[in-house]
Amino acid sequence: MNKQIKQENRKALPKLLGQMALAMVGGILLSELAFLIHRHGGEQVADMMRRWLEAGAVWLIPTLFLIITVPCAWVLHQCRQTVKNWDGDDEDTPECVERKINWVILLSTVCYFCGMLILSIALVSVTEMWKILVVVAEFLVSVFMMMYQQKTAVDLIKMINPEKQGSALELDFQKKWMGSFDEAERKRAGEAALAAFKTVNLTCLLLWVLMFPLHMVFDIGVMPFILLVLILIVSNSVYCIAEMKASCKKKRV
Repeated sequence: MNKQIKQENRKALPKLLGQMALAMVGGILLSELAFLIHRHGGEQVADMMRRWLEAGAVWLIPTLFLIITVPCAWVLHQCRQTVKNWDGDDEDTPECVERKINWVILLSTVCYFCGMLILSIALVSVTEMWKILVVVAEFLVSVFMMMYQQKTAVDLIKMINPEKQGSALELDFQKKWMGSFDEAERKRAGEAALAAFKTVNLTCLLLWVLMFPLHMVFDIGVMPFILLVLILIVSNSVYCIAEMKASCKKKRV
């Protein structure tokens, strides 16, 4: 057994060293590029970006609304009509509807987080109060639309699957919803959660590397580094604690 472990480690080591070497080379190239940008007009680039954001702040959320929210509303309308006309025998119809609904939930969630980003940029960069108030109002409207679309999506899934429980408007919706999962759905949810956990870790590490050249160009300070490390600590701690709790429950059973 020890021999097998050593062989696996020896096999994995060159790949790990190669990835680390590529990361170092990439970091050096990004740092050199950031230094050149900073040396040849980095402040002008930052000022130009701030002017663009201030000029277009009030139009960003309405643009997202037209690109994402309106098409999602049309898809939900189509799904509602399909569910109303469903005879309960065709097995392909529920799968098709759920696939469309999952895309709506994904896109509405992305729209919500993009709205958060736009609001944050407006609060930090925009100097005119009326523009800030307009962006805040637009964000609140987008949040309401996102909640309404996700509630509608959940209600349609419950119409197809009556065993599903929970309302999207409840604070403990996720707990009730997952409590009504069968074994196959719980397995898929676990695989999805693991994929999300790994992606968050990788994304934070890549952003951590990118923060160094960004700091050289825009002087972002130390706070972004602290926030990234906090996200990594929280996500990994929650994962490990959940794993330990699941292991204890399994032993008791």
